[in-house]
Amino acid sequence: MIKSRRVNPLAAPPSQPEEWKNATEGGTIMGMGSGIVLFVIGAVLAFALNITVDWIDLNMVGYLLMGAGALIFLISLILFARRRSASTAVDRADPYIE
Repeated sequence: MIKSRRVNPLAAPPSQPEEWKNATEGGTIMGMGSGIVLFVIGAVLAFALNITVDWIDLNMVGYLLMGAGALIFLISLILFARRRSASTAVDRADPYIE
């Protein structure tokens, strides 16, 4: 016989997996990737396409996307480097003191 288990809707959720605890580090890597993607799309719009549209300047949109992508990449790189350089102090007991 299978017993069903009742779930209390007001109970705290189960603890998060270990992968979710370092979600902010994954966010900086995601920021680097999105910055690169924006830069590449902007470069394609600015340099590779020879299409003229009356209501928008695609070259300017490309340059803006390249600038935004470079800015996002640099901010993510700074945040990633800051997170990597953070160190913790370890207080070790002197083994010779009894």
